Amino acid sequence: MAKKVNTKSEKIETLAIIETISDAINSCYGVSSFVSDANKDNTKGTARKGVSIRRHADHTVSVDIYVAMAADVKITESLREAQNRIRYTLDQKYPNTFRNVNVFASEVVLDK
Repeated sequence: MAKKVNTKSEKIETLAIIETISDAINSCYGVSSFVSDANKDNTKGTARKGVSIRRHADHTVSVDIYVAMAADVKITESLREAQNRIRYTLDQKYPNTFRNVNVFASEVVLDK
């Protein structure tokens, strides 16, 4: 017997996760915007707006986030702070759900 997957509720949950990530990252210093990672094959996960979500068999979720960073900040510190803030926010809203939260700088934006 095939297992029926409720794609509508999964889609809503995915959109809610992306919205939560977006809210958390907007207050992070040095992060300019989300960036789609054209080099990554997102066939195994859900990719929207620079966020790749992979669901695992043990009902945990891994999230990869691709952002553009401002050039005048210490990128490693800003990425670490963004990762910590996103992880904390997701753990508060969805306890014991996330296996990995990764934040990658795909672009550096120069101020004009």
